[in-house]
Amino acid sequence: MSRPAHACSLPGTLHASVFEDRLRQEHGGSLIITSPTVPYKIKHLRDGTEEIISNPALFPTGDHEFKQLERLEPYVLATITVPEEYLGKVIELCEGNRGTQVEITFWTATQVILKYRLPLAQLVNDFFGKLKGITKGYASIDPPPPPFPAHPHR
Repeated sequence: MSRPAHACSLPGTLHASVFEDRLRQEHGGSLIITSPTVPYKIKHLRDGTEEIISNPALFPTGDHEFKQLERLEPYVLATITVPEEYLGKVIELCEGNRGTQVEITFWTATQVILKYRLPLAQLVNDFFGKLKGITKGYASIDPPPPPFPAHPHR
């Protein structure tokens, strides 16, 4: 007898691990955990058609075919609020994740608001957990939904 399948998104790897342990111990359930994926828009240069690829296995392969595409990666404008004492570490984290600083505002004597354009792929890869880790839990992030058209991915 098969059980129904459900999709679930959790805010980080620690939460996923705790959820998996409790599901197994308390309910005898099991999980299939997959890495998060981000949809890419691809534009075929030969005919101008566009499509969104959500499954990495469906991404075009082969050197010739790959060269005939423009790859558009979704970026978000993330607003990060952080205590000033952690500002340098947060900037390093954002820059290390291919972010581009858009704005920095010293909101109060101790709080800074950063706006960064970040690739959505970097955000779903435990960015929030790393942000919380380097700021001892004091930072917050408010990313909007991913926009299209997106930045070309080269």
